Amino acid sequence: MAAASHRLSGDTVWTVPVADALAAVAFDPFGRGLSPLFGCSRVAPMGLAQQVLSRALGDAPAGAAYTLRIVTEPEFYPLGYLLVARWRARRVMTLRWPLMAVGYRTTLWVFAVYVTATPVAGNPAVLGFTRVALVGQSLFAVVAAAIMEHRLQHPRGAAAAP
Repeated sequence: MAAASHRLSGDTVWTVPVADALAAVAFDPFGRGLSPLFGCSRVAPMGLAQQVLSRALGDAPAGAAYTLRIVTEPEFYPLGYLLVARWRARRVMTLRWPLMAVGYRTTLWVFAVYVTATPVAGNPAVLGFTRVALVGQSLFAVVAAAIMEHRLQHPRGAAAAP
């Protein structure tokens, strides 16, 4: 059965922040709790965000990184997946959504680690490039994509199949 196409509707608009919120609920306990529990580094984006803001703005307030994350991440990752990666997965590369979700999130993560962390924040190029960080990013991607795929294929109010 072919995947259902989607239109930008109220359901789709609400699906984006809901997918991010639930993905963050999966990612944060992993990154802040399970990763250190197993002897790996704590995986949390706030430190890098604060460094980037401080370097770009001079003296950034302590809550600026958190605010930046809360304002941008709930919209930009899921929207990018929905409008770019999902389209590419279906029409260009014919990848299944979990593979595209992990590939897209990994691309964003490499951009953050190598582009943002290195020239902007002044960190070494290998900052955060660990398997545990990749696992956390992949977990986030699959949860967010699964929610979006489910909601787009089963919109609220749609008639049930006979």
